[in-house]
Amino acid sequence: MVNIMHPVEYRHTETWPYHISAGGVIYRHQQGRLEVVVLYRNRPDGRHYHLPKGTLHHGETLEGDARREVLEESGIRAEIKGYLGAFTDDFMKDGVHLNKTTHYFAMIPLENTGKHDAEHDGVEWLEFDKARKLLESSEPMKKEYIILDRLRDFLDKFEHNA
Repeated sequence: MVNIMHPVEYRHTETWPYHISAGGVIYRHQQGRLEVVVLYRNRPDGRHYHLPKGTLHHGETLEGDARREVLEESGIRAEIKGYLGAFTDDFMKDGVHLNKTTHYFAMIPLENTGKHDAEHDGVEWLEFDKARKLLESSEPMKKEYIILDRLRDFLDKFEHNA
């Protein structure tokens, strides 16, 4: 039998167009303000901001993937507080139709190792509204600014009913 799945990850291949990822919004309250972690890459047209996330490994839970990817990409060990939903995108890449689903979790920081992966030029804590604006303006197709809206809704319900 031929294994058409990638041997380690749920990453798309030429013969299998499905990709599964998970990540999170790390948040904290600082002097009465809501702050979140964003990652950025410096590009010729400016900084591109996004949330930490990455590909699910075979045998890994979505929660495990989110915690692992957040730690690898941001250097922050975090605890999951709730689920913020997912986005599924269908798009063409190099002539191949792909279907990618990314799940997001609300997370609180436990420890900052100070070490993030080399994929990113930096990690920043930003005030919520500024982070939302940067996510929307630098990467509007990823729709991660909507995940921040979901975080705000989650916190309104969770913190007021706790």
